[in-house]
Amino acid sequence: MTEAIVVALITVAGSIIVQLLISKNNAKKQEIADAVRQQRIDDQLDVIRTRLDEHNGYARMFSDMTDSIQNMALTVTELKKDIEYIRKDR
Repeated sequence: MTEAIVVALITVAGSIIVQLLISKNNAKKQEIADAVRQQRIDDQLDVIRTRLDEHNGYARMFSDMTDSIQNMALTVTELKKDIEYIRKDR
């Protein structure tokens, strides 16, 4: 009977050790999967940031072009007035 108890204890200890090893291995696999997932997210965010920076650059350029077009329109209006004034004087 004593031998049966020793065998049972050895079996239980072996089972516990195997379960701990399996658990540790699964935790390591999950950690690696989480790291890969996080790296993919970081890569996607970098792409989004790059595209946003490009977009903001274009938005600034369009804003500057709009200001330039408005200034040109004012200049053309003034030139038209000057031409009409010169024509009236003749």
